[in-house]
Amino acid sequence: MKKMIMITMMIMMMKIMIMITFMMLKEKPKDVAKLKEFIAKCRNKDGGYGVAPGQPSNISGTYFASIVLYWLK
Repeated sequence: MKKMIMITMMIMMMKIMIMITFMMLKEKPKDVAKLKEFIAKCRNKDGGYGVAPGQPSNISGTYFASIVLYWLK
């Protein structure tokens, strides 16, 4: 279980670093519409987001969905 938590934390940190890099460079993905479509598929009835379509809402999925949608404005 500890190994899985560590792997999850490492993945989250890499995603944060990538987002910060894109924001600092003022860059956007090539296909913004496709990214927004994917994020919409991750949204659940409770208003939160899973890390993938069909996954339950959790704090990391909701955080990344909201920060990416804000960044894409």
